[in-house]
Amino acid sequence: MLWSSRVGFLLSTIGISVGLGNVWRFPYVVGTNGGGAFVMCYLVSLLLFATPLLVAELMIGRRGGSNVYDGWSSVCRDANLSRYWNLLALGFVFAAIVALSYYSVVAGWLLEYSVRSAQGGFANNDVSQIQKTFSDLMASPGRMMLLQAIFLGLLIWILSSDINKRLELFNRIAMPLLAFILVVLVVFSLLLGDADQALHFLFVPDFSQITPDVLLAAMGQAFFSIGVAAGGIMAYGGYLSKDINIPQSSGIIALADTMVALLAGLAIFPLVFAAGIEPSAGPGLLFIALPTAVMKTEYGSIILTLFFSLVFVAALTTALSMLECGVRILVDRIGFSRRKSVWMVALVVWVLGLGSVFSFSTLNGFFPLGFLSMFESKTIFESLDHLVANILMPVNGLIIVVMVGWLLPDRISIEEYGGVNIAYKIWKFLIKYLAPVAIIFILFLL
Repeated sequence: MLWSSRVGFLLSTIGISVGLGNVWRFPYVVGTNGGGAFVMCYLVSLLLFATPLLVAELMIGRRGGSNVYDGWSSVCRDANLSRYWNLLALGFVFAAIVALSYYSVVAGWLLEYSVRSAQGGFANNDVSQIQKTFSDLMASPGRMMLLQAIFLGLLIWILSSDINKRLELFNRIAMPLLAFILVVLVVFSLLLGDADQALHFLFVPDFSQITPDVLLAAMGQAFFSIGVAAGGIMAYGGYLSKDINIPQSSGIIALADTMVALLAGLAIFPLVFAAGIEPSAGPGLLFIALPTAVMKTEYGSIILTLFFSLVFVAALTTALSMLECGVRILVDRIGFSRRKSVWMVALVVWVLGLGSVFSFSTLNGFFPLGFLSMFESKTIFESLDHLVANILMPVNGLIIVVMVGWLLPDRISIEEYGGVNIAYKIWKFLIKYLAPVAIIFILFLL
């Protein structure tokens, strides 16, 4: 089962990249990691590591032509590796499921805010009232569980049939619409917010802010944002026909991802500074800063409704690939129907997500990995986010670059790339030497 067209593949794969990683996670991680210094490290990571890795992961997916486990196993056979190497594929699936468990919780917040905005629920609210609204939601685990279930229910509906019947259509509509509303919000934000301070914060780096933690966070955000090293890209690559140019497509996907992330920063930070909110406010930055600023305008409710609804759509497009990663394994290897497989994986995700739900209320003071310095004072939600973005994805990325750069025969990578040229030689150098050395170095500094 292949994508019906190159456009369908591109929009669907851009849908993996463009989501909460860009619009929710990017602004708050920028705010807590030094602003411009982080953005610079993030852009370098995208160019030198994440984009070459995207090419490599799509190659593996297309070469395997199957689910993540079987596809990876097929590539391992091409490289004449022991069957024990096949088990590394489970790391990709694990990262996708764990990420989706807390990702779907945040997506539930978006659903809540979309409905509340449409009902005019933020009208005449000041910053303290808006902060209380967010705090009240965090203190309502039952409501968050329901919102997460609704989000997962939508994923079930979309993925229960053949992926190329609903997914491509869904992304053909969602991606252009999201780009349009983001551009409108950026214009609005720059005109009405503190554009000078925001531009300085985002694009003027303070090099003293660059630490090993910031470097790792930037690499993790680049991987998380573009969607590599978590199985979803590999799963979509399994549907890719031989006539699609992987390097060219990867460049388009990476460019779209970068533009959306920067647009999100430009849409959020002018409003943050104009409202006097600290940019380091954390995961709630989007849900506090934006309503505070936008509701001061005449059409605040309309703008908020459009924004939160479109970000919710973007979250769906990314989550689809995460869920598909596990679903296709059950379909291909065990023989379950697609509908049964979708329901089973979604249920596992919902149950795992309960830890993140209760992190903001009953388990707010519970730090499960607090005995490790890097997880000190991190709740279940924060620990999972750090584990996925800053550990699992870089480690999985290292596995992929070692496979493609060192173990897979050159004839295979040349065939999948589309021939030997200057671009191929640069890509091969990045994959074989620069990316693995940089990832190992940054992980070693922790």
